Amino acid sequence: MLQPLPQGNNFEDLEPQQSWSQPEQSAPLISSESQAMVIDSKLSATATSFTPKLADDPIITRDVSVITPPVVTLPAAKSKKGKEKQGSIQKVTCDNNIVHESQNRQRRTIMVYDVPTKWSPDKIRSAFSDWGRVLNISLKTQHKYYTIRVDIVLNPTKDTEFILMPWCTQLGGIWVRWFPGEWKLAQRKSREIFQASFRFPADTTEDAIYSKFTPDGESLLQYTRAAAWKVIKDKQGLKGILYFETHERLMRALTLQTDKIKLTNSRTPLPIKSKKTKDKKSACT
Repeated sequence: MLQPLPQGNNFEDLEPQQSWSQPEQSAPLISSESQAMVIDSKLSATATSFTPKLADDPIITRDVSVITPPVVTLPAAKSKKGKEKQGSIQKVTCDNNIVHESQNRQRRTIMVYDVPTKWSPDKIRSAFSDWGRVLNISLKTQHKYYTIRVDIVLNPTKDTEFILMPWCTQLGGIWVRWFPGEWKLAQRKSREIFQASFRFPADTTEDAIYSKFTPDGESLLQYTRAAAWKVIKDKQGLKGILYFETHERLMRALTLQTDKIKLTNSRTPLPIKSKKTKDKKSACT
């Protein structure tokens, strides 16, 4: 028999009553001291366990791979004939400019001469990739050649060569002159003070500069001890220019006289002064 509900003035006087038709269940217990709810429930012994499924071959690594994005090339200004204007600049940029701290010492800015303008920007970037990781390249047209400024993280072998600083190095199968990027134009031109030029024989190619030249088996470069060189093709044929570190080495090389090759003393022509510069000087005087 059910008992009547007790009388009370508010809901706090009411207490929950158990039902005789349902099994007894444990009610939630609330701790007034910690204000946290503690739930005491009964777990079924027949419940199956659940284990989260993991990957078959989990791999944990600390290396972060950088995906090289497409190369952005800014076209150079062209003349009406479709040729690149003298002094026009192209920029080839790779957006993977994140350089790890351990590679900062191998990051270099280098000026490069004697790269022919017939090379495409993609070919130039591919050639520099043999030196290391290219960050960005600037190409300035100078007649038949580019003056290139490259920002690059050199590989250990090329970085050691750069520290030793020979006047010439190989790029994409050709020999080029290179300089530290912080050098001014006057510093780069200082390497052209002592130079000699010659004409290649008509029946030879520019590879003759590397082939056997003397009876002892030395090439022309080995015999003259040239620090750098350049081969130019003009209307008269092939012309070679040799650059020397000292005046003594130049004088020694000029003593070389053969039936095929005759070295003559030469000098880079001074830049032609514009009329504006002359007018300013005359006005000052």
